[in-house]
Amino acid sequence: MKLIVIRHGQTSWNEKRRVQGLSDQPLSKEGRRQAALLGRRFMREKIDAIYTSKLKRAIATAEALARHHPGLNIVTDKTLNEMNWGCWEGLTFDQVARKYPEQFAVRQKDKFHFAPKGGESPADLRKRLTPFLKKLVRKHQGQTVLVVGHGGINRVLMGTTMEWDEEKIASVFNKNTAVNILHVRQGKSRLHLFNCTRHLER
Repeated sequence: MKLIVIRHGQTSWNEKRRVQGLSDQPLSKEGRRQAALLGRRFMREKIDAIYTSKLKRAIATAEALARHHPGLNIVTDKTLNEMNWGCWEGLTFDQVARKYPEQFAVRQKDKFHFAPKGGESPADLRKRLTPFLKKLVRKHQGQTVLVVGHGGINRVLMGTTMEWDEEKIASVFNKNTAVNILHVRQGKSRLHLFNCTRHLER
């Protein structure tokens, strides 16, 4: 299976560096431009399935891709919703450090297992995503599958597929509409492209 993992386009909260999580922010004007360029990048790519979260920013990005593939339905799945940041959502990390200094200090020591109050950790995401990934591989052997997700979701999805260690998973960063390509075969995965945004250079 060829697995293409893409982060959604930019939102106003991305621009302001606010923690989004489950907050259902739409794409900004810049985000819509990014999504349109992303769609053109994949207009001639053979795609067998598109999966996305149920959040507006991811769905709008997936729609920009599907526009070039008539007849291909988008499958929305809450499993791909971004990590719940609990009481941190809507804040910048500078604001979090001032408002929740004790929680922030704990996270700095172990980003993979830490969950803000009322939220999730990357470890929680791995538990959520592992059954989804197994099902995806079984269902789409020999096919090209495109997943439009989020920063937190994508790092855990790729890290689980590639069997990265917890520290690496927690530290990976994807730019808006960044493209990652993995090949999964007989239980082994290879990373062919990472964090690529060449479509935005036009």
